Amino acid sequence: MDKKGFTLVELLAVVLILGVIIAIGATAITSTQKKIVEKQYENVINNILIKAEDYAHKNSFTKDIDITVQDLIDKGILVPGDDGTITNPIDNSNMNCYTITVKYIRAGQDNEVTNLNPYEPSVSTYEASVSSNTPC
Repeated sequence: MDKKGFTLVELLAVVLILGVIIAIGATAITSTQKKIVEKQYENVINNILIKAEDYAHKNSFTKDIDITVQDLIDKGILVPGDDGTITNPIDNSNMNCYTITVKYIRAGQDNEVTNLNPYEPSVSTYEASVSSNTPC
């Protein structure tokens, strides 16, 4: 007798192999999505810090300042989303209450800031960091 088709064992083996492939693919996709969201968060934080340093520089602050993300939005430094907030891409929380500390670094105070050419004037800089990341 000539049999045509697959046996039950062959079909189960194919289904099992496909299940393993799908599981591996799903894990890889989930891991990649998580890394993308974390990178988006880093980019949002870096943008906020750069804008805070720029604000301090434009206003020539000569002391350390604390400023909230909401203050930067109110001053037109940061552009919020349509809902008026900066959103954390990881958990979709409101970041407007984050506090940023901008430290004033006087020229010559830090080795990285000093100029190598003694005939050029030294330049003061600012360094921003997140001092409070409590969501609103």
